[in-house]
Amino acid sequence: MTKRRLNSRLFFCIYSKQSIGYCILSRIVYNFDWNYFVLLCVIILSIISMNKLFIKHKIWLETEDNDGVLGDGKCRLLKTISETGSLKEAMKLHKLTYRKTWDNLNKIEEMLGFAIIDRQRGGKDGGKTVLTPQGQAIVDAFDTFHLKYDVLINQALQETLDNIIKHL
Repeated sequence: MTKRRLNSRLFFCIYSKQSIGYCILSRIVYNFDWNYFVLLCVIILSIISMNKLFIKHKIWLETEDNDGVLGDGKCRLLKTISETGSLKEAMKLHKLTYRKTWDNLNKIEEMLGFAIIDRQRGGKDGGKTVLTPQGQAIVDAFDTFHLKYDVLINQALQETLDNIIKHL
């Protein structure tokens, strides 16, 4: 497995209660240009008419070729694996299929260049799945990001949305 340089992405989605989605994707380096984001939102919203609007965000890791590696959803799966000690139980809780989940986990490990879960087959005591130290570090990093920045980001997104709605 080869290690690749990863970028982080932050994903903003504007949607209505009718689940019509219009998404804006922007790279985060050190400073995010909120004025540019607001301008894009105004353009999109001036083209469409919606009832109640929301702005949401997600983060993920990707390669320098912009191939997504791991985001909030798969990180939640890893966290559940860590909590339950069972891939099967985590898949059941997240309503995921066995084949697709295994394929996704193998793809993530291949793209990262290291294992994120340690699979131990069943025996007399049954099998278990645990996160490797690297896998746990990824989950911890996502958790830390969300604890540290979600309130700030959600506040900024709400202010942005309020500003957009005010000008419609």
